[in-house]
Amino acid sequence: MEGENKRIRWDKDGERKISAEDIQKIRGFAAKGISDWIKPAKNVLKATLSDNAYAVLFHYSKIGLNTEGEFVAEDEDKKQIILKNKQGKTDVFGFLPVDDVEHNQVLFGIAYYDQENRRICVEPRSVITKDSVVRLAY
Repeated sequence: MEGENKRIRWDKDGERKISAEDIQKIRGFAAKGISDWIKPAKNVLKATLSDNAYAVLFHYSKIGLNTEGEFVAEDEDKKQIILKNKQGKTDVFGFLPVDDVEHNQVLFGIAYYDQENRRICVEPRSVITKDSVVRLAY
């Protein structure tokens, strides 16, 4: 991806309902898996002046608990990334309709370096299903 910090200029604004075409376009921008975005994320997050945040949009094959009891997203290549917010909470998926978000969807979140555990985690913000956007945080 050329230039990680693209700017958007708004000439006008307006409010409208999100359409199925909008959702498909968003899903089309998603990385195919964790491997597609993890290296650029590491490069940004390890920078001294980084604000420890890297927005990610990626496909996952399933969301569930790993052997340590942590929520993870797993891609088609069986690579996993831990899902939790910066305060360490992982219960965001406990009250969601599982059938809608558990398998083969797109996740938007903020990747960050968890200094306590010394690994990159993702704070989930939204799940983009085939026909809706399920907001997890604002």
